[in-house]
Amino acid sequence: MALFEQNPDLSLRQLRVSFEVSLRAVNDRLCALAEKAKIKIGKLCAADHRCQYAYSLTVKGIGRKILMTPGFLKGNVHEYTDLKAETAELRAEFDAGERQS
Repeated sequence: MALFEQNPDLSLRQLRVSFEVSLRAVNDRLCALAEKAKIKIGKLCAADHRCQYAYSLTVKGIGRKILMTPGFLKGNVHEYTDLKAETAELRAEFDAGERQS
């Protein structure tokens, strides 16, 4: 969802590369989001007669995103804390090895 906010003109292929999944997986997920009314899918036709799709958040999708944000931030803080502790342990091991050498 954050990718859409940053760049609403992303194609399915660009999303596939960003998420490192198959094109079908991206398409299935977008369809599921549209089914749950989290996003709206609209067709945009360019001057060269090729059509692209626009994905936009609905009011329901924005509300759900707001509800999910605290949990997402808690997870990131927890991950940061774990990484910080692991880094301190590795640094202590490295320093102990340096002293022995």
